[in-house]
Amino acid sequence: MSYNLNALSPEDFEALVADLLSREWGERLERFKSGRDAGIDLRLARSHGHAPEIVVQCKRYAADAYSRLLRDCKQVEAAKAAKIQPKRYVLATSVGLTPDNKTTLAGEFSPWCQGTQDILGFDDVCALLRKHPEVEKAHFKLWLASSAMLGRIAHSGVFNRTDASVEAAQAQIARLVRHDGFDSALQSLEAHGHLLILGNPGIGKTTLARMLMCHYLAKDFIPVWVTSDIDQAWRVIDGALQQANNYFIVYDDFLGQTRFDTLRMGKNEDASLMDIIALASKRKNIVLVMTSREYIFEEARRLHGVLDERAEEIARFSLQLQDYSLAQRARIVFNHLFFSDLPQNRIEAILDTRAYLKVIHSKRFNPRVVSRISRNDDAKQMTDDQFIEHFEAEVENPRTLWKRPFESEINELARKILFLLWSADGELPVDEIERQLSRAAGTAAAGFEWEREFRLAVLQLTGNFVDRRRHERSDGNAVCETIAFQNPSIRDYLDLATEESIAWLPHASQSARWHIQLERLAERAKAARLAPDHPVWHALLDTIVSGRMDPGEHAVLVRDLRRGVRQAWSARPASSIDKLMLLLRIRNYGRISGHVRLEADCGLLYRRDTWQEYAYKEKDCAVALFAIARMASELDLPIQESNRMRRALLDALKDAMDIDWPDLPAFMIEELIVPLVRAGSPLDTSDKAFVRSAIASAARTVSGMSDSGDGQRELDAVINLGDALGMDFEAEHLELGLAINTLRQVPIDFDYDYEYDHRSSTDEIPDDLHATFESLRYGR
Repeated sequence: MSYNLNALSPEDFEALVADLLSREWGERLERFKSGRDAGIDLRLARSHGHAPEIVVQCKRYAADAYSRLLRDCKQVEAAKAAKIQPKRYVLATSVGLTPDNKTTLAGEFSPWCQGTQDILGFDDVCALLRKHPEVEKAHFKLWLASSAMLGRIAHSGVFNRTDASVEAAQAQIARLVRHDGFDSALQSLEAHGHLLILGNPGIGKTTLARMLMCHYLAKDFIPVWVTSDIDQAWRVIDGALQQANNYFIVYDDFLGQTRFDTLRMGKNEDASLMDIIALASKRKNIVLVMTSREYIFEEARRLHGVLDERAEEIARFSLQLQDYSLAQRARIVFNHLFFSDLPQNRIEAILDTRAYLKVIHSKRFNPRVVSRISRNDDAKQMTDDQFIEHFEAEVENPRTLWKRPFESEINELARKILFLLWSADGELPVDEIERQLSRAAGTAAAGFEWEREFRLAVLQLTGNFVDRRRHERSDGNAVCETIAFQNPSIRDYLDLATEESIAWLPHASQSARWHIQLERLAERAKAARLAPDHPVWHALLDTIVSGRMDPGEHAVLVRDLRRGVRQAWSARPASSIDKLMLLLRIRNYGRISGHVRLEADCGLLYRRDTWQEYAYKEKDCAVALFAIARMASELDLPIQESNRMRRALLDALKDAMDIDWPDLPAFMIEELIVPLVRAGSPLDTSDKAFVRSAIASAARTVSGMSDSGDGQRELDAVINLGDALGMDFEAEHLELGLAINTLRQVPIDFDYDYEYDHRSSTDEIPDDLHATFESLRYGR
């Protein structure tokens, strides 16, 4: 058999050599994780603490790259061998070697090489493979890439439906990486004889089917790739029933590529498919693997009664992002770069910037995107800087994965559900979604047909856009069923979609009723600069003032004595102040005036008892009221209204001070007092007494501060208060005066709010991984 060692990555080649030499020598060789190897890829050490008896160095280069191999051995590897001082040194390479080549290389590693027999070239590796055929079968890439097998695979359509060339199949094989999902899928396939692989676009469903096919090829199964209809699969099976052959059948996208294709399943074909599945479950010589997206499968179930009734008979495996470990992601990226057609200068640009880290760590990691950004076609006209920007950004671009599925592959009601989920920050109870959609639809949402359409829309989204979850209520008396975004990139895509078009906004504003939803929708309406009389503003306001607004619900951690800490679903606390503040925001966002009910409700903001009630409910009333005071500034209220609100807050603070008053920082007092004074609002005796008391507290705080940044903030607030009120606080408070003099002599670090470690978590990568990628600098 003719072997193609170039189908192996450096790591694959090293694993192959380890297995071959372990069989040949009858002893297991140690392997080490990828990266800087100090001259040792494999080692045979019979005694610890001494020089290793045998060191093996593996070099996977192109078959004709002898000059490069010799250069690296002279300049790098010989020095490493001298440092190790092994009893014996073996070099194994994929390069074809002549007798003179072997003699030269053995001389470079003298005296550790015992002769040319310790230099293993391409022909030597192939001879060992023929001697140990069991090793060949264990390395599926190797025998798949053999000339005989490549021909079978290429013409079966397994690796490329349109290009039946050996080269196309070989390129696909080289990039395969076994991941965690493979073992789970294989276990289910072996148990049932068939498997339906479900997953998001680009997650690797087809690649997983190919890897399962590779496993069965080693058991002499004949690969068949079905692309048209059920009849094509039956023709293959009929042949298997009449002959003694084993068939591995892959029916890729068996229900359609982007949406359910009714032509794929005409009259009685749903029953025909179930018959094939039943047959594969019984016959050991027929194995069937199908792939589809979750929402397409659910749509097919809706339209075909037999498929729906017997859906539980189909063994399913859902491939998800968590099936790819960090190390497996790294191998996928490395293999795509190693076998890519990118020019060397582009590879080195990726290494110089370590752009591969962003791809590996991306929460939107997707093998299809990795494949696309590793091709040279799209990058030919780019500069190196533009290419790196493209390389890093494309994997983070949610449009890459979700634009077509969102716009073309789900129905209108499903899209409305996703917009409501987005407005609620990603999770809503199923009954709440139905309630909100029913509100917007009015009488059209009544009856069986509406319930059916809603249920089908949720099924269409489940497993692809969303997951269904069950939460125990915090009171422990009921269970809440919710749906939530399956992948963070869906939320990111909708962020972009909601910015680019507001066509969705009127319906969402009529449907939503949770506080968080109304707030997010108002922010989008503000960004779109909707006119004050736009229906969206009035829909949002009417929801609030009519009493239909709900604080909403969310998942929280609760603790009880019997079960400890657990996650539960709970209502958010209701607050009249939150309602009033949202009214204010919407009024200011939309520049709205004249809404009678709104004006009446907002009048509560200027009453002392409103803030007293709010303050007494809060654990830290001072901080809560300060936050509201700052909000008064941010809302850009008219000066008169802003000062009325501050006056009510100040009175509430003075009342709270008599009950349980903590030390209040001077900058909080400044936020309330200075704007009032500058606007000409007089302060009475009780106001000044309140300020003096607060400043006394601030003096004690400042005098005890070791951090000059926090002290500077307090100092600035005290000085501003003194200037505004015409008071000399330094003279009144000796402690404060001393602290101020000290602080004025200390250089100020204006980054005093908090310390932040600017190192990205993506840099927390073992050196050996960086070293593995660095090997790309030396050619492929």
